[in-house]
Amino acid sequence: MNFAIWLERIAALQGDAPALCLGAQTVEDYAAFQAKAAAVGGAMMAHGIRPGDRVAVFAKNVPEYLIAWY
Repeated sequence: MNFAIWLERIAALQGDAPALCLGAQTVEDYAAFQAKAAAVGGAMMAHGIRPGDRVAVFAKNVPEYLIAWY
């Protein structure tokens, strides 16, 4: 299964459930996580990146890394 599809499905079913945490603090629920990941994907496509292209992400271990990855 495609990870992006999984994220869409869980966001639709349990959008208010905690998804990304930083220590004990919830940073994003699944609905916000999915919306931000979709926005990053849309921005990449707007800059000419297409499915199958390789993209490098250089980041610390922070929630934004997972948003970019998805």
